[in-house]
Amino acid sequence: MTADFPSFRATILGGWTAAAIGLVLVAAVLSAQPSDRPMSAGNWSVNCFTDAHAAKPDCEISVAIMRADLGQHLGFIYRVERNVFLAVGLPAPARVTARVDRRPRYDLAMCTGQACLLRGRIATSLRKEMERGFTLHLEFQGVVTEVSLSGFNRKMSEALGRLNNRQSASAGKAEAKAASDVWSGLSPWAEPQPAAGSP
Repeated sequence: MTADFPSFRATILGGWTAAAIGLVLVAAVLSAQPSDRPMSAGNWSVNCFTDAHAAKPDCEISVAIMRADLGQHLGFIYRVERNVFLAVGLPAPARVTARVDRRPRYDLAMCTGQACLLRGRIATSLRKEMERGFTLHLEFQGVVTEVSLSGFNRKMSEALGRLNNRQSASAGKAEAKAASDVWSGLSPWAEPQPAAGSP
């Protein structure tokens, strides 16, 4: 199955490039599920990368949704280090709401281009509810789609593990470089010389 998407040229929300949005939307088409049942746990995925704006590792936990009957494509993403939720979609969302089970809903109403976001303490609250909950209800363009949360915690653990490994590797490289810089700065004649008259 293929789909034609418009070209996205602007960088969105500090790190969401055209390529990233295109991949999410293409993934939505390839992983389409029937709209009358929750999506499977396997639809949650993890992608780790180096955030060009923050110059440090980050990971995204995402799910892609397609409502073929309505021509809607939505990617719902949690960026772990930035603690921000993003909803990207076609058509461009003016607002996306999220609700876990029967709890209060959260509005992703800060929208620009093809993306809406939720951040800060509210994002932390939604993430904690997703970790304890069973079903995520996403409303996009007036249509509610249910997404199973059964795979979210596993992917969250995977993302945290991968981030810890990347950060440990980065720290190790930084320490090695610092030691190398110190060693290369030493000159042979800077070494202590034996005192006069010593054997």
